[in-house]
Amino acid sequence: MSKLKLLLTICSASTKRLLLCFAVLVFSSTASFANDATTELWQPKLDSHYKRLPSPLSEPTEQALIIYCWLGSPSCYQLESALNAWSQTSGVAIEYRPLIMRPHWRLLAKARLVAKEIAQESLVVSAIYNKLHEEKLAISNEEELFMLIETLGVSASRFANVFYSAEINASLKTIEAQSKELMLDGVPSLIINNRWLIDAGKLKTSREFLLTTDYLLRMNSKP
Repeated sequence: MSKLKLLLTICSASTKRLLLCFAVLVFSSTASFANDATTELWQPKLDSHYKRLPSPLSEPTEQALIIYCWLGSPSCYQLESALNAWSQTSGVAIEYRPLIMRPHWRLLAKARLVAKEIAQESLVVSAIYNKLHEEKLAISNEEELFMLIETLGVSASRFANVFYSAEINASLKTIEAQSKELMLDGVPSLIINNRWLIDAGKLKTSREFLLTTDYLLRMNSKP
């Protein structure tokens, strides 16, 4: 019998709880240290974890990070949450662009563009992510989408007017053309400083995305 088990056998209930709390704290501290060490050792490799774009985007942007995503993707949901937290700490701004790989992706792609156009992107995106990935409910058509928008205190009629506008359709076509130009395979796909591409085909976790992003930003800042 280990020393910890022996102590738990002979101690009072309150003392047992204290010892268990101590053990959890020690484990948590050790795990955190291990993660820090792994971070220092992470060295992404060209073509294995990221690749160089053959040419810059045809429509250059000042944003250091552009992520092509789809609100229906669990991977995008997890990565966007991690990236937003990282952005607040790093101060690096992120531009989110909806990607359409399937016909049924168009509904949520347009929803994101409209939300951005009316300056409600954070509110609308959070609500859609929550409905799809936390409540496990579907948004299958425009009526269901507009009903959700109404619950947020946003005018559904205003949202619908922008949704059906020529400007939104033109913006969506531009993004579709760019994604084809970049030969994106799926979501999430992240463009860094118009030079590098990382995607779910090469990186499997949000942590790997963040570490590789940070690595490429630091590498790009070197003289």
